[in-house]
Amino acid sequence: MSFPRSRRRRPLHSQGALLVLGLTALVLAGCSIGSTPNEAEELAQLTPQQARDGSVELLEQIQARVPAEAIDDAEPLPRPGEIERSLITCEDLLGSDVNSSSTEERGVTYPAGASLRLTDDADGEALAEDLLDALEQDEGWTASERTVTVDGEEQASRSLTTDDGYLITIRARSDRDGDPLLNVNAWSPCFALGEEYSIHEKY
Repeated sequence: MSFPRSRRRRPLHSQGALLVLGLTALVLAGCSIGSTPNEAEELAQLTPQQARDGSVELLEQIQARVPAEAIDDAEPLPRPGEIERSLITCEDLLGSDVNSSSTEERGVTYPAGASLRLTDDADGEALAEDLLDALEQDEGWTASERTVTVDGEEQASRSLTTDDGYLITIRARSDRDGDPLLNVNAWSPCFALGEEYSIHEKY
């Protein structure tokens, strides 16, 4: 995967909850991963490891854009790829947008996610918006916005899709102690899971 500009660069009990929140928001927003697959031939040709590597690379690139002065390194969180994750079906993520009875046809996606702990004076919401704005200006990224309901309130939810079908969300969050986090999620394109792989394995 190539981009015009380089963007590289304690286990936490709330980390899984952040991923679930991201998944929920995407389902409510009606977002798709690249193009929604309805037939097997429309699925990306990836292995679980390739899907994982692509998602992790994007997380690393986005985290590298966060200003160093906004990051609290006193208690660093797991870096992208340090936590293994299971695949999920695109049907689980997209609901009725995918109509198929077999895992091979409906496809699976790799759900990578990572957070940075922010300093107390960092504005997480503004930081997330600035990152989304900057990425949207780069070649190969497409932005979309939907209105979602969170805790009974309507909120705008933005996401980005790369030309090769990876879906990105960037959001300000808080851990259970109320400390500010910047959460980035990256879902791979939907791909057919070969017989030699299991959806129950972690990658």
